[in-house]
This record gives sequence, C-alpha cells and structure tokens, in this order.
Amino acid sequence: MWRRRSPSPRQLRLAWLTELVRAIHADSRGTYGWRRVNAELTYGHGVIVNRKTVRKVMRIQGLHGLPGSRKTFRSKVNMATAADLVERRFDRTAPDQLWVTDITEHPTREGKVYCCVVLDVFSRRVVGWSIDSHQATPLVTGALGMAINNRNPGPDQTVIHSRGALRRDLAACLRTGRALRVPRARSQGRGKKFISPEIMISQRPAEVEDRAVPGRWEGDRILGLGSSAIGTLVERTTRFTLLLHLPRMTGHGQPRVKNGPALAGHGAEAVRDAIATSITTLPDQLRRSLTWDQGAEMAQHAELRIDIGLATYFCDPHSPWQRGTNENTNGLLRQYFPKGTDLSNHSAGDLAAVAAALNRRPRKTLGWRTPAEALDDLLHSGQHGSVATTP
Repeated sequence: MWRRRSPSPRQLRLAWLTELVRAIHADSRGTYGWRRVNAELTYGHGVIVNRKTVRKVMRIQGLHGLPGSRKTFRSKVNMATAADLVERRFDRTAPDQLWVTDITEHPTREGKVYCCVVLDVFSRRVVGWSIDSHQATPLVTGALGMAINNRNPGPDQTVIHSRGALRRDLAACLRTGRALRVPRARSQGRGKKFISPEIMISQRPAEVEDRAVPGRWEGDRILGLGSSAIGTLVERTTRFTLLLHLPRMTGHGQPRVKNGPALAGHGAEAVRDAIATSITTLPDQLRRSLTWDQGAEMAQHAELRIDIGLATYFCDPHSPWQRGTNENTNGLLRQYFPKGTDLSNHSAGDLAAVAAALNRRPRKTLGWRTPAEALDDLLHSGQHGSVATTP
C-alpha cells in the first residue's frame, strides 16, 4: 500500500528543487559548485534552502563545479617598496602637485565590485576612476590613465597610495562634508507644555501632503557658534525661502534675568516677531499654516494664530523627515552659513541676499523653474488676485 501512496509535499519540493538545481548548473555551463548554486537559489530565485541540502542534491545528481585555484601567500619581509616622497605632508599650493589613490570594495548581489579613484589633493576633485570586478593591475592603471588624460600633468608629479584614508577625503568633497547622516542617541525628553494633541502633524489637513494648495510653510532654525541662529521658512509648493534675522539682544553674555527674554535672539518672542514680520509681506492665501519641530522657540505659536491667522502644527519628536523640504533647504544654506561659524555676523541684508540667491536657483521638481518664478506665477494667477511680486 505504501508504494502506491502519492508523493509527500517534502518529496515534491525535493523533486522541484532538483530540477531547479540542474537548470542553474546547466546555465552556468557546468562551472558552478554547490556554493554558487546555493547563492543563485537564494539571491537569484528567492528560494530559501539549506546549503547542505544543495550539496546533497548535487552529489546525488553527479553535478560538480570547476575546482578553484589554490590560494598562495607571498612573504612581504624582503619585498621592495617605493620611497615615500610625500612624508605625510598633504598640503599643496596648486593643482596637480600631488594625487592620492585608493581602492574601495563594494559588495553587490552579483559579487564584489572594486572602485579605484584618483583624487587631486589641492582641489579635492576626482580626476580619474576605474571600476572592475577584480582587484587587478588594470583597475589601477585604468584610473591613472584617465587622470593623466584629463589633467596632462608634468613629469614631476607624485602619486601616492593613501591606504584607506581616501574614503574620508572623498566624503570631504561632498557638499555636506559627510557620507551619511550619523544617528545620535538622544535622551527621551518630556512633552512640551505648549503642544497639545490637536496641533500635532497628524491633525494637519490632508491637502498639505500633495502640495496642491500653496501657503503651507515649514520652519526651523540653523544654529551657529556662540548660540547664534538664523530662522528659515520654506513654502512647500514653490520651495520659496524666507530667512529670519535673529540678532542677539542687548545684554547677551551677562547673567540672564529670571523669566526674561532669551538674550541669544532666538527665543519664543523673537522668533514669533520675526515670523510675523517676514510672512505678512505675502497675501493671506499664501500663509495658511506652518509646520515646526518641538523646539521651545515656538512656545508663542498661539499668538501667531491670533495675530496673523497662521495655524501652527508640530512634528513628532526626533522626526526631521516630517519637514523634508525645510531640512533639504537647510542643507543648501550650510554652503553659505557653515557649521561652527558665528551667524550673528550676518546682517539682515546679507540674509536677504542669500535668500534671493537660493530663490533664483532652478529646481528640477519645479520643472527647472526657480522658486521666485513659481511664487510669482501664484501671485499673478487669478486664484490669489492681483498682487505685486516680491523682489
């Protein structure tokens, strides 16, 4: 009776797996061993199977891969090395006086990819690069060949292998000066007394998300040396930017009076006045709401709603992505206001010039229009009436 029993699910899966293993081995023209076949099953076909099962199936079916070459190790004790012509002095006064080069490894589903990059020390620009699946001599010669063809250096140029330090040099060449945003552990703060559930971002109108209705703003501060700060406002639809001048108050640096205003210039009262002064230059239809983080500088948001009709909503704690437009703009502003500098040295005219430069910058998301052009279109449209354009 048991001989006439139908195959069990395990037997059916094993038969199906055997046919799949045979197909993968045949597609590799008989070169894949059990390790490569197991990797192809996992990453190529999404089949989760134990590697011992794959090895057993291939052994039963008589499938074998090509043998790999034995690894040999060369002793580096008596290996000749080139003289160090740099002596760890990486300061240069002109381009093409010193290049550094290194090889980085990047794992992918298809295997490892190696990238060789040649960097000019003075300009911090990549002058040559090469990518290959093997870390061999052509990988380096290809990158150096591209650098030589691009820059045509003189006969006395020096090239040095930086031995892993190039990743930091490449990150320094990025606009942000870093490769990724490094998460920092933050203590769980207590809730703010001036924030209630009905003004959280979850209660914000749904029309804000699709950016179809203008007048929805995002705001924040960028901080500098000595507790200096600049306020930023960005309109979600047009990406138009307003910068808030937050100068230090008289008496800054002296003992603060109890319950007095923040003398650094970016307390609740100062930020409220700066927002009201800047945003009231626009018509009412272009100042519908404002989204901010849970900073104490917005403790007087209720006055903004009463005085100018600007509704304020607050993001969840430690959630800067909920103000993505403003965070991206703050990153662009760091080109003009680097970290570690005293932002109080910039006058209101300086901030207006930077805002004008940013608003004249074409944006791909706006169809390569500038934020100023997008705002002018709104101001001249029939939806908002006839209003004078902003400078």
